[in-house]
Amino acid sequence: MSDPEKALNRSREYWQKMGRSKDWIQQRMMGQEIRNKLTDYRNDNEVKRGEELAILTNIIHEEWADLSVKDHKNLKGLKTQNLRDHMTDAELLFTALAELSTRQIADTMQAKGLEENKAPAKKRWTGCQKCAPGIGAKNWQKCRVQTKFSVIAKNQENKVVRMINKKEAEKIHLED
Repeated sequence: MSDPEKALNRSREYWQKMGRSKDWIQQRMMGQEIRNKLTDYRNDNEVKRGEELAILTNIIHEEWADLSVKDHKNLKGLKTQNLRDHMTDAELLFTALAELSTRQIADTMQAKGLEENKAPAKKRWTGCQKCAPGIGAKNWQKCRVQTKFSVIAKNQENKVVRMINKKEAEKIHLED
């Protein structure tokens, strides 16, 4: 692209047309910058573009959301659209936090290649759980991914069993 500023402005305009707030747009752009730094780190440290990057992205996503990227897109009814463009503020925040901490851990470990970069992608969620109590639970009584109108409930095998409304989710949390 000959003029990156024009591309950024087009992105802002697109998100504004989607009805996104200025805060959401700022968060989305910050998340993209964090993602770019993670991708740069991986490219500089023997992770191959394409499938290997996708594998690591999916590991990070599953760690914070308890859903694969594909399942998250399906849950939101997305076909070819960009998942991040349809994330809530909280989802963008957790994605950015997960990718930032993954890069920092990988850098500290001096991780090289796909296999060594899998560990930082998994390790980082422990810190996120401390930042967001209750979100990182592994059983169905705790809720992980908030959508605009509902929360996902999971069974003991970590499979999505139903969508529940926020009042039901609050009741479940009170019963724990």
